[in-house]
Amino acid sequence: MTNIPKYLYHGSGQSGLKIIYPKKTLSKDEYIGDFVFASHNKTLAIMYMTVKGYYSLMSTDTTPAYIVICSDEEEYKKKNREVSIYKLPSDSFEVTPQEELKEYEFVSRKPTAPESSETYPNALTAFSQNNIDVYFVSKPVFDQIVKAGNKDRDKYLKSVAKYTQN
Repeated sequence: MTNIPKYLYHGSGQSGLKIIYPKKTLSKDEYIGDFVFASHNKTLAIMYMTVKGYYSLMSTDTTPAYIVICSDEEEYKKKNREVSIYKLPSDSFEVTPQEELKEYEFVSRKPTAPESSETYPNALTAFSQNNIDVYFVSKPVFDQIVKAGNKDRDKYLKSVAKYTQN
């Protein structure tokens, strides 16, 4: 996707942001610049609201979309807090320098003021309300799912209990 839509979405583990500032960014353990990240795909941006510090695998190529989180469900819930999805004007954004993500994300080197936002009590509620399936898995199962690749991923996901919001 080379045309940048008028608006993009930025998912954050922080609510109430008036300005979103560029952050130091590593790609494959190398510094590539300071960026604000955003996507034209609101579902993908919502998945980026996941609690930081856990491996995750996301897919928007399926219906419903899903996120696999390498964590114990109860441990994750303890760190789950208020999150927001921000709608950003795209005028300062360009295509990401990360070749493998060019279809999904855009970056800005400038602080960006959101035009609007939607806030959720936590990421799990955001996922549930936006038709995103959640799977909590152990590290060995997570590694198997990653190794399986897209075509065999379904067989692993069918063997894992899907999270359901109470």
